[in-house]
Amino acid sequence: ASPARPPAPAFSIGSSGPASKKPAPAKLSSSAVGINPHVEPPSSSPAALCLLALFEEVYMLHTVQVSPPEVEKVYTWAGKAPFGEQQRTFLKAFAGNQFSGLEAPAISTDSPTPTPNPAYQLMHLTGATTPDQVSLMSVLVHMAAHVLGHTSQSGWSGIFARLLLAPAGITQLYVPTISDDTRHQLMEVLGGGWYECPNGHSYHVDRCGKPMEKFICPTCGASIGGLDHALDPTNTEASKDDRTVPGYIVCNPVQDVSHSGDRQLSPVGFRVLRLLVHGLLLMSAAVSAKMREDVASAIYARSGQVEGAPAPSDRNVVEYLMSHVSVDWIALKDLMSVSSEDVSVLLPPVLNILDEVVPSASAGLPELTS
Repeated sequence: ASPARPPAPAFSIGSSGPASKKPAPAKLSSSAVGINPHVEPPSSSPAALCLLALFEEVYMLHTVQVSPPEVEKVYTWAGKAPFGEQQRTFLKAFAGNQFSGLEAPAISTDSPTPTPNPAYQLMHLTGATTPDQVSLMSVLVHMAAHVLGHTSQSGWSGIFARLLLAPAGITQLYVPTISDDTRHQLMEVLGGGWYECPNGHSYHVDRCGKPMEKFICPTCGASIGGLDHALDPTNTEASKDDRTVPGYIVCNPVQDVSHSGDRQLSPVGFRVLRLLVHGLLLMSAAVSAKMREDVASAIYARSGQVEGAPAPSDRNVVEYLMSHVSVDWIALKDLMSVSSEDVSVLLPPVLNILDEVVPSASAGLPELTS
């Protein structure tokens, strides 16, 4: 038997106008909690239920109406809902189809055609919104609802909560799928022997891993290698520890198109987690200008240490995150060989089992106080 659903909250949102002209009110019952019928709603969280109900019953109306008549009343209600300030911010954004962290496409005086803004086009629903965009938004909203619906800050839920609600604090996190230790990744792939010259520059000996020749370090000119399986006495065996440091590592989304995994993650698992990371950060940056600034500060905190990283900006961070989300979304569909709609049905249940699979993912992290 499937687990019992939580009781429906004792309040509803919407208007009670004539049924012949207006859509039915969006009642917060357990039978209307989002477009994915295969996912149990977040337990004991009216805010999460509200977000899913708003997505289905109010937000989606913008794909068929420019300004649904119910929106103003629901938007006013969302601003006074009996939840925390951050939760109300998310509810208002989806109730009003208004994301203050995003900028509307700019219209140039030379051309009446707005300059495309992919993040705005994705999240600001209109009659031109595509089914693929709706499916992606469904996944993003279920991510946010999962975070709002889990008060425990342990496991993966704790990491997701920081990405969405307290992005400024991710500088102290080891962000899933975000690594800058290319050396460690090469060690795992190539095997063999790894050594360092007297000045600490790493090099690789293939096959048996024991040196048979001497060479010159291409970085500093010191002697490297050895003879007859005997390492040069001035060289040392390299540590194979992962040297990734906490915080987000900026990388070029265009170059992040391979279908390989990372560490022990399968290609699909890697893409799912990376979509979660960038999707939650994008949602956080979209709902308010203040959150956008926090996301930008966290993401670009180490940008000066990464060659080719874009200059810090609270505005281009949305474009950067949207580029990653698009790449992850396309790669995931290709890897799974399914449609956008199928992905939107398959992904939300993954959120509910991550804490069971890796319960100690956030062990040792500071408590989330937001």
